[in-house]
Amino acid sequence: MGRAPRQAVARIITRESVRNIRPTQFVKEIVGELQKVTWPSREEVLRLTVIVLLISLAVGFALGILDMVFSRFLNVLVFRG
Repeated sequence: MGRAPRQAVARIITRESVRNIRPTQFVKEIVGELQKVTWPSREEVLRLTVIVLLISLAVGFALGILDMVFSRFLNVLVFRG
């Protein structure tokens, strides 16, 4: 699928090491990390977006129904009870 995972090199981060990082080195490290990322395909992004939207609509609909049921139940208890 992608590249083989690289060995992670543990670095101790201190105030001195953070102060000594040059902006160009920082940007190079960011680019290097972004190259390691396995980005999803366009089709996968679209498929997962549709799934999230459908689940959100279903949950919203279910919560709306429950809200309506509980509202009517409480109206019966408060005003006719």
